Amino acid sequence: MDEAVTILAPGHPLKLSLTQLSIPVPSETLHPALARSHHTLTVLSNKAFIFGGLDASGTLCPPGIHTLTLPTSETTPNPPSTTTTTTTSADPVSQESTATPTSSYYTSYPPYTLHDETTGELLLPRARSGHAACARGRDGRFLFVHGGRLAERNNDNPASNNSAGENDEKEDEDDDDESNCLWQWDAELLRWSRLPGETQLGESMAAPRWGHWIFWDRDEGDEMNTAGFVILIGGRTAGAGTGFSEHEHSHTERQAWMYDLYTGAWTALPALPARPLAAAYVDKRVYVLSRAGEEGVSAATTAVHYLDMQESAVEREKFRALVWKTVLPNPHSHGHGHGQSPGPEPREGGALIPLTTGHGREYLVYMFGCSTTASGEKKFHSDIWTLQLPAKKHSLAAAADKFRETFFSHGDTGVFHWAEAEIVPTEQGGGEGKVLPGPRAMFGADRCLNGRGVVLWGGVNAKGETESDGWLIRSAYGYADHERAE
Repeated sequence: MDEAVTILAPGHPLKLSLTQLSIPVPSETLHPALARSHHTLTVLSNKAFIFGGLDASGTLCPPGIHTLTLPTSETTPNPPSTTTTTTTSADPVSQESTATPTSSYYTSYPPYTLHDETTGELLLPRARSGHAACARGRDGRFLFVHGGRLAERNNDNPASNNSAGENDEKEDEDDDDESNCLWQWDAELLRWSRLPGETQLGESMAAPRWGHWIFWDRDEGDEMNTAGFVILIGGRTAGAGTGFSEHEHSHTERQAWMYDLYTGAWTALPALPARPLAAAYVDKRVYVLSRAGEEGVSAATTAVHYLDMQESAVEREKFRALVWKTVLPNPHSHGHGHGQSPGPEPREGGALIPLTTGHGREYLVYMFGCSTTASGEKKFHSDIWTLQLPAKKHSLAAAADKFRETFFSHGDTGVFHWAEAEIVPTEQGGGEGKVLPGPRAMFGADRCLNGRGVVLWGGVNAKGETESDGWLIRSAYGYADHERAE
C-alpha cells in the first residue's frame, strides 16, 4: 500500500541529500588533492574514473587515470575502507592485482608508454581539458574519451574575464592531429586503444573540438553492430572564444554526430535547434538545454530540446525519423503540478545528469554552473534543479501517470516540469567539514548507484579557486511534499 501511495504521489519537488566524499589521496601522487577543473568523471560499475583537466595553476593534468570506489548502496555514505593504492610501475596489471576493490577505494594509474605492435603508434592520449567522456557498455569495463584542448588555456577559467589570446593559433596546430578519434580505456587490461575517426559521411566534421558531450548506446537485437554507437553533441572549435560569453559561439556548437563502432565512421545528425548549455541521454533520447529566447519567453529561462534516436538503425533511416522537439517554459506558471514552471536560470559549466527514483520514474538533475550578468560579471550558482521526464514504458510510474490523467481533473503528470530540489542536510565524512558543495562550475559528474545517485568532483568556485572535493547526491525520503506525511 505504501509503495502505491509513493508511486501516485506528486513527483515534484524532490528532496536530495548531499554527502561529501572522504577520499584520502597519498602525498606522493602527482596531484595529491585531485584539485582540478575542466576534467571528466565517468562511472563504470561502482568506480568513478577521473581523467584530464587543469590543476589549480592552470596547467594540464598528466593523462593518468584516477579511480574512486563509490558506495555500493543508497544508504552507505562511504566505502568501508580507507586504504589507497598508487600504481607507478610500467606494468600496472601486476600492481593492481595487489589490491582488491574492497581494500582500496582510491587508485591512480600514471601514464605509461605503450605502442601498437603493428603500426608502432603511441597508444596514450595526450593531456587535455574540456574533453568529453562516457562509459561504453554496461559491464563496467570501457571508457571513451573524445576531443579536448591539448594546450593549456588559462582563459577558460569561468571566474576570469580574460578573452581568447595569442596562443590560439599554436593550440589549433597542436590539437589537429587527433582527427576526431576516440580513445578507449580498458579498466580490466589497464591500457588505452585508439579508434580512428577520420571517416565522416556527409558533411565534414571539424576538429578539434571541446566543451561537448558524448553518449554511448546500442540497438537491442542488432547482431551486425553489437558494439553500438556514440552520439556527440555540440562543441566549440578554433575561433569560438571562451564560450562563457552570451555571444561567443561557433557553428559546430549546434552540430550533432553519431559514430558507428562497427564501421568506424561519423555521420551527421540533425542540427540542434539552439546552442546547447548541457546535454544528457536517457532511454534512447538525447536531451539538450538551451536559453529559451523565443517570442514571449525570456532568454533568462531554460528551454528543453530532445531527439528520439528510435529503436533501431532501420527506424532511424526513415524519412524525418530524427527530428528535434522543443519544450518551452511557461512564464505564467510558478506552482508545482499546474503547468511547467519557468525553471532554472541558464548557465555554462554546470551538469545535467539522469536520476531515477525507481518504478520507471526518471528525472534530469541540473546543477551549479556559471552565467554572465548584463554587466558582464560572472555569477556562480549553487542551486540544484530537477526536470521530470516521461516515465519508462510499461512501468508502474507510467501506469500511475495514466491513472492521474484519467481520474484527476487537472490530469497533470508533472512531465517536463522544473522544480528546485530541497536539500536535506546529512552528516559529512569529508575532511573539510563542508555542509554543501557551494557554487562551482567546470566540474566532472556522472550518475551512480544504478542510476539512483549522482557523483561530482572538483571544479572552479566563485573565487576562482580550484576545488579538490567530491560529493554524492541521492534522493532523500522521497518527495518534498509538506502537505503529505512520508
